[in-house]
Amino acid sequence: MKVTERDKKLLLILAYFVIIVGFGAFVFRPLFRYYMDMGDRVTLLTAQKEEMDRRLGEGRGLEKRRNELSDLFEISTQDLYPMLGSEEVDKEITGIVLSCGMQALNLNIAMPEEGMQTVMYPYAEGQSDIPVSETAGDFPAEPEVGAQTEGAAGGQGHIYAPVVTLTAAGSSAQVEALLDKLMKDYPGIRLRSYVRGQQTGYTEEEEIEQELVSLELELYMCDKSVSERGEKP
Repeated sequence: MKVTERDKKLLLILAYFVIIVGFGAFVFRPLFRYYMDMGDRVTLLTAQKEEMDRRLGEGRGLEKRRNELSDLFEISTQDLYPMLGSEEVDKEITGIVLSCGMQALNLNIAMPEEGMQTVMYPYAEGQSDIPVSETAGDFPAEPEVGAQTEGAAGGQGHIYAPVVTLTAAGSSAQVEALLDKLMKDYPGIRLRSYVRGQQTGYTEEEEIEQELVSLELELYMCDKSVSERGEKP
């Protein structure tokens, strides 16, 4: 069989066609699928990166907020005592009395079993719906100490307030100095009440008039370790 020039050209074209089709089927098509898969993977990884960046941003914001709250907590509680035992409370109060030249006759401490529950101030922002009487000087009654009121913060607080009752003896000037010292120099101590009276004492040489003062105090302590543990104040 004689192959003409025309047949040779057709066979050559057919060979090129087969090569091109085979090359496309076995090379370009896998490469196309590979790049399509890579594009989908890049899109997915980009979305995951954006989500991780968003969460990291939120984490940094939360950490910054936690540090701000921790600093505010430290500033707000700097005048309060750390957690003390009854012996340490006794030593602190007795030391204040002795520093004024007085004698502590008896002292009793009622240690709290749990933290205080904070109550929002009635006229604070957001509490404007509290009714106020039209009569001048007629104000709503204050809540009782320790009472559960609407608006009280839930959960156990981090402020503890042992109640100290004390009777001390000294001169009138010493009593005045003690009262001034408690109210001016010790912001962590609240003078709830006091009663003054006179007492006559005797020595081997003379009769001595001295003054007695009975005090009821609250010593405010704070569990300051909550900020170190990373808890919300």
